Formats: sequence, C-alpha cells, structure tokens
Amino acid sequence: MQLLQFLSVSPSPSPLASNQLDIIGLACVAITLLAYALEERGPVWVLIFAGGSFSSGIYALLQGAWPFAIAEAVWTVIALQRWRRQRLLRF
Repeated sequence: MQLLQFLSVSPSPSPLASNQLDIIGLACVAITLLAYALEERGPVWVLIFAGGSFSSGIYALLQGAWPFAIAEAVWTVIALQRWRRQRLLRF
C-alpha cells in the first residue's frame, strides 16, 4: 500500500529548479532568435541557429513539451542542411 502511494504521488518541482530551467529556456530561444536575425552574415550564424534550436528542443524535453521538442528537432535538421549547403557553396 505504501509503495502504491509513493508511486502515485510525484513530488512537485521546487520553484528554484523551475526558475533555473526557465532561464535556460530563455537563453536558448534568445540565441536562436539572434542567430536567425544574423544568418545572412555567414554560415556560422546558421550553425549557431542549429545549436539554438537543438538547445531549445532539449529544454522542451525537460519541460515535457514533446510537440515543441519535435518541431525544434526538425528545425535543427533543416538548419544543419542549410549550413552544409552554404559552406559547400563558399568553397
């Protein structure tokens, strides 16, 4: 009986842990937006955009937002393909 009660009640996250995760998420999205705005300056910004998208996807997984994580994974793949294409065209 005690085991069932233990398994059915999940501890609520501490406000501090939640705030730290929110700050990480804000940083990920800010990097992604900055890189998107600067993409035309060179392929490195497309790569940074891909990293920001990947980071945002990890953040979404930690928050439990699976649809957002899947969308960010798709954006990461698209950005990496664009980075590769731009890099090949430059050389």
